[in-house]
Amino acid sequence: MHGLVLFWIALGANPLAAHHSFSAEYDFTKPVSLTEVVVKWELINPHGWITLDVKDAQGTVTRWMIETGNPNALIRAGWRKDH
Repeated sequence: MHGLVLFWIALGANPLAAHHSFSAEYDFTKPVSLTEVVVKWELINPHGWITLDVKDAQGTVTRWMIETGNPNALIRAGWRKDH
């Protein structure tokens, strides 16, 4: 599956701020946009995961794992596992 995955949407930054130190792990002033191949999407508790294979300018592929919000919040926001 090809798709544009925006870092902010995937993480759901506000819900995570309640019990994780987002700013300790990420610089929210530097959002990252990735357009690559989604190889796996896990809608699991307590946080889902989106796994991407990202190719750089030299053609080297790096696997990225992006933590999402909890499945219940994602479903309420319109995310569905069958899309």
